[in-house]
Amino acid sequence: MLATPQLNNCKAIAKVIMEINGKLDEVYSWYSKEKNLIEQEELKINKFEGNPINRTFKLYPHIQNQFKKFCEEHNTYKVQDIISQALYEFMIKYK
Repeated sequence: MLATPQLNNCKAIAKVIMEINGKLDEVYSWYSKEKNLIEQEELKINKFEGNPINRTFKLYPHIQNQFKKFCEEHNTYKVQDIISQALYEFMIKYK
């Protein structure tokens, strides 16, 4: 039979492992939920009012390529509407 200090040490280790396991379960649940939201979320574009204005922005090439592909995949929307929605959501998020 284990001596009392050894038994207490094993119990303490088991408690820590169970706590870590619980936190890992929480992280996995959050990740699974977020992953599903990203994969299943539908693109929603507001109806913006007014006359669009021209602006010139510099973009990094890999971002431009990804954005071009994104716009081609969502060609039911105008590029100006996608950019407006993206900027709007960014400003709301980081207000």
